[in-house]
Amino acid sequence: MFKRSKQPAIKSYFFGKGYRDLANTIADAWRLNLEKAQDYFAEGGYSFEFGLGAFKSIYYWAAGICVVVFGTSLFLVLSVIHITILFLFFLLVYLMFSLVWAIDAFYRFKEKIFAACPNQGCYQKHKLPVYHCPNCNVGHDRLWPNSYGIFKRTCECGHKIPTSFINGRNKLYATCPSCKNPIPTKEGRPIIIPIVGARNAGKTTYMHSLVNQIELYAKMKNYKFSIEKSSEVIHKNEISKLNRGEKLQPTQKGTLVAFNFNLIKGKRKYSFYIYDAAGETYQKSTDVERHMFYNYFNALIFIIDPFSFTIMRENYAEMIRKSNQINANEIVDIDDTYDILVTSLEKSFGVGVKDKVAKETAFVISKADLVEDELKLGSEPINTNVKEFINSNSETDLIGNIASKFSKVRYFSVISKGKDSERVESPFMWIFKRELMKRRMRRLVFNSILLLFLGACGFGVYSARNHIAVAAYYVVDGFKSINFSIPKSKKTPQVQPVKVKQYISIATLNVRERANSSARVLGKFYKNDVVSVYLFIGNWAKVDYKGKKAFVFAKYIKPYDSSAQVNKKQVVGKKTDNLKNRVTTKTAAPPVKKKILDKPN
Repeated sequence: MFKRSKQPAIKSYFFGKGYRDLANTIADAWRLNLEKAQDYFAEGGYSFEFGLGAFKSIYYWAAGICVVVFGTSLFLVLSVIHITILFLFFLLVYLMFSLVWAIDAFYRFKEKIFAACPNQGCYQKHKLPVYHCPNCNVGHDRLWPNSYGIFKRTCECGHKIPTSFINGRNKLYATCPSCKNPIPTKEGRPIIIPIVGARNAGKTTYMHSLVNQIELYAKMKNYKFSIEKSSEVIHKNEISKLNRGEKLQPTQKGTLVAFNFNLIKGKRKYSFYIYDAAGETYQKSTDVERHMFYNYFNALIFIIDPFSFTIMRENYAEMIRKSNQINANEIVDIDDTYDILVTSLEKSFGVGVKDKVAKETAFVISKADLVEDELKLGSEPINTNVKEFINSNSETDLIGNIASKFSKVRYFSVISKGKDSERVESPFMWIFKRELMKRRMRRLVFNSILLLFLGACGFGVYSARNHIAVAAYYVVDGFKSINFSIPKSKKTPQVQPVKVKQYISIATLNVRERANSSARVLGKFYKNDVVSVYLFIGNWAKVDYKGKKAFVFAKYIKPYDSSAQVNKKQVVGKKTDNLKNRVTTKTAAPPVKKKILDKPN
């Protein structure tokens, strides 16, 4: 958890000093107002004198009272204006702050961003690491948009540092909030893979052979491959030993640090933490419980020494005795290691007794070159062969136990010999591909939800377009109706209709004061009347009616055609009686009295 301690930074003007400055400005103005009034009262004197001195006293006292009354009134008005302007400006800043904070928080939630400590004895998970100022190296443990800054915050040393992923926060040096040691991945989504197995099962040999093969894979697939510096030094030393045919020393208990490497393609960076714990760790559940990365690991690789089965040790006793690569006294039975792991997961890491571990788990037979005949490689898929090998050699129902506790399982066999390794990348690639698939599905779901939300907003705006258009028209029309200049004469200018003519296509059509079916009716148009139209607003048309603006339902007016007989009529809009001056043609039918409509029934 982050400590809510004071940050080594200067608070943003809008979250502290701005309010203090406003209060000081108002206080200074009020003080000056009172001081001026007191000066006038002092000039007038505090004792009344008769004669000429009385006029002086009355003058200054009147001036003082005016300063108190009118000065206070003006002070209050200006203070309210000042506060309102600053409030609106601060509100804009707060909205921007909220937006940037929301984007940063949503991105971390969407991508499952966190900080994982890989250091010995810690292994804690945090929302963000402690980022350090590049100038003075002071740590900032809550470096996100907050009261210390929206896009950047100012360190106490005066240096500005970014506060979100948008502008490069993760380029800063980062340490763990708990143990204060460096976190190479900073904030991100590292893929955590513990390698589980008994002592001398071949975990360390497998890990370095795996990293060597991944480096070759990266070159073939156009990935950029990089190893964290401390891990790189260890890897170069160990892989050179393997390539010379030397046996690697097992990991010492209590020295576990994550092996960190990265695969980068374009803008996508995949960071990996591989944990190679000492085999002795899996002899006591209390030792496993100290490895806090089991709270947030992505997958497991369980290394099985083929000679950890009693039957295999008996069948290969002579070979084991002569081999300088196998120490028979240090071989631990596979069931013991498996039971310790499961017990630890159930006891300390939130896995119920009846629950299944929903993580990719690869069970890997190491030293496959020594038991090729038993594994029957090549006859069936490796997954099937390894399962048959375990079934035939396990004294317990290990396969059944695994199936009852782990829901995503696959079996492999490998030969770990540095540059001469075989199939060591197979478990890793299975895990990596499934992780990529899960991330793509997560992005697809989030993007689909976002598109649905934006689509719903767009549909809402489209559905309300008529109401929005009418409202916008009234706002603009009301603004235009305000006369900001002094009129030169009292003569009201006549409305000049736009020369776009339409004709009425229904027997009788109401003319209304506003674009609303409940607005007051000003008159009527009849079939084949020609009208001048200003514009269309949603379902309504703004027309000229007797020199004034009015509205009719747009569905019942049709485009004007000068060649048609129907348009040989006068333009309606002159201030004459429409019924007396109606002009008809031989083809025009007399008006038929029908029910007056705005809209169809």
